[in-house]
Amino acid sequence: MNIDFTHRHRLSYRGLEVEWPLRLLHIPSMTSFERNGTCEYLGIERPQYAIITYTWGRFTAPDGGPALPVEGTTWVIPPVHCFSVELFFATIKNIGSRYDWLWLDVACIDQIDEQVKMAEVARQVGIFHGAAEAFAWLHSLDSLVACRSISILAEIGGYDVLGQDHVWDYETEQLRLNLSLNYYRVRLDSVEKALQALIADPWFTSLWTLQESILRRDAQLLSADGEPILYETQEMGDTKQACTIALLNGWCAGIWHDLKYYANGRKLSKAEQVQASTITNLIERVGLNFASAINPNVQYGAARFRETKYPKDRVYGIYGIYRTVFPSSFRLPGPAEVTPDELELFFASALNKFCPWIAQCFVHLAQPRPGHSWCITQDSTVPKSIVYIPEKDITSDPQESGAGTSDPIIIYLTLKLKAIFSKEILCGACNGNSAQSSVVTGNAWDSFSCGMT
Repeated sequence: MNIDFTHRHRLSYRGLEVEWPLRLLHIPSMTSFERNGTCEYLGIERPQYAIITYTWGRFTAPDGGPALPVEGTTWVIPPVHCFSVELFFATIKNIGSRYDWLWLDVACIDQIDEQVKMAEVARQVGIFHGAAEAFAWLHSLDSLVACRSISILAEIGGYDVLGQDHVWDYETEQLRLNLSLNYYRVRLDSVEKALQALIADPWFTSLWTLQESILRRDAQLLSADGEPILYETQEMGDTKQACTIALLNGWCAGIWHDLKYYANGRKLSKAEQVQASTITNLIERVGLNFASAINPNVQYGAARFRETKYPKDRVYGIYGIYRTVFPSSFRLPGPAEVTPDELELFFASALNKFCPWIAQCFVHLAQPRPGHSWCITQDSTVPKSIVYIPEKDITSDPQESGAGTSDPIIIYLTLKLKAIFSKEILCGACNGNSAQSSVVTGNAWDSFSCGMT
């Protein structure tokens, strides 16, 4: 598997095991088979399986209709109105040309028994981790439109006036940005139209798919016909390559970064400034402005722009990105046990208990409720200094930081916070928010407590 660097390290250092699904779909027979023992399906042990991320929950057809023909389930496959059964079936069969087994939620997660359903949802990280390959189906996007839009973003987001092999430092980055200004100016229309066409697909507005895109950034993007979305650039010539979530994220994050720089530096005309703002807002709303952020609070904050069918899914649909923080035995309470506010509070409390470093690596964007400054919400953001982790700073020695864990991400954030605390810090636990902030200064690290206030 080609999982991106930081996530690969998180999985390996925390010893995350593959969670064999309760069921897998056997594509040749379109039958859902229940697991026998630890990892056996239809007499085959540890079969290679693929996974597919797509969105459908907000688009179920309450009056019924055609549904995907699957045998072996104890529940009825829910019909939807956002794509046809024929397209869905064709997409699955395309994946079936490479894999006999597929983890498909409607065919592998019980849609009636809430207890079984939530237990399998809680294991989603390990299930995604164990898949041989991942696919993201953008079921409303025509193949030509998708390929054209992706190619434009690849061309512009991957453009480097200094060449790909130049040394990256502050001076060369400033030079690159200044030399690229006119290149961007004449391409703002192209970028905006490409983004508008691409993110019109509902995959980019679902909260569940945000989590899934983080779990498998190597997922190949598929258009409505189930075929890979191929892109090409002038530099590539006639060669075309399949686009992944990681590639798209990298291009969009690059465009976002550069346009933010030009806008903040007042280097654009008023009309260009408006258009640049439109583009950066579009990228932010779908969470493509962070390419390799390792602080999960970044994505948790981005979740505020995503949609869910049920209010409680605002936590259920994203908390999987914290699975390397929580112990494997950790479970959220079921939907019948809590209100949405209670669920958010339970999640934030558990995060503070198991990892106060990450629990407080955020800044409020809105005034929190009295006594809840410590509690992360989706109305939050993360200071730039604790968004990313340089590869050279990866370490798994818990003694080095005093973090009490071998997770390299937590160790890095611990060391970073210690450095910040020796000077000053804006922190969620210290009422840090855009409206009213408290600042901890000096040697506050020694006496600071992440207790709930």
